[in-house]
Amino acid sequence: MKELISALVMLSMCLPMANTFGKGIDEYTVLMLHCNGKDGSTALIDSSSQGHIVAANGNSQLDTAQSKFGGASCLFDGSFKYFFSYRDSETLSVPDSDDWDFGSGDFTIDFWVYFDKTGDQWSSEANLVNQHLDADNYWKISYHSTRYWLFAYVRGGIQQIGMHGGTRPSAEAWHHVAVVRNGNNWNLYVDGTSLANATSSDAMPSLNAQLYIGGHNLIVHQNLKGRMDLYLRTTKHRCIWRAKLALLVHRDLTIMQSFQLFDTTVI
Repeated sequence: MKELISALVMLSMCLPMANTFGKGIDEYTVLMLHCNGKDGSTALIDSSSQGHIVAANGNSQLDTAQSKFGGASCLFDGSFKYFFSYRDSETLSVPDSDDWDFGSGDFTIDFWVYFDKTGDQWSSEANLVNQHLDADNYWKISYHSTRYWLFAYVRGGIQQIGMHGGTRPSAEAWHHVAVVRNGNNWNLYVDGTSLANATSSDAMPSLNAQLYIGGHNLIVHQNLKGRMDLYLRTTKHRCIWRAKLALLVHRDLTIMQSFQLFDTTVI
């Protein structure tokens, strides 16, 4: 049970799905991180069958002082180790993979985040999850000092999707964030409430870039000062997130309990 309610990462595509209660990680899960372990450890293991290598850069590490699930979470101190070495910022990074290619398929990205009282997120921006090839080609989920919760997808220098909304969240509290694509419909949820939506049939291109969690690989002052738990889920060929169930996670039901409630209806 502990492993099923810890941090994980999934991208999902909607097909008719069967009840998955009790199965936990299935063949569709391509990245799952359990942020449990010894205090100060930098060992973050992908428990999916894909076995992606996860690097804890800078001072990023497991910490047992605060967690949403499982007794530990991943701590990001918001600092920047070397000013001229962007890729040593305080992040988790996962090498580029076909598993991060969304295309025109459905997907869900969701995680829990906990902000410290101080940090760049309050004066500029904190990238929470992103894949960033260059300034003209990237997607990101972030917290912005004036736009608040934000999802942006930019291709060829043109923003294809831009969603933002909400208000300044409480510091030192856990917040659940989900970005959902269902066909041409896109939604940004925070704590079970849809804050913004968009409509687009655009096919997201394959980006030859690493996946970053907790910060940005190219910009100094866009790192999270806080913690993350229950990372984005990455599940291909299956939609595991329904908008009406977002509140279930907000009410602290475990992933297994949430799985039990999913039905075979295509969203």
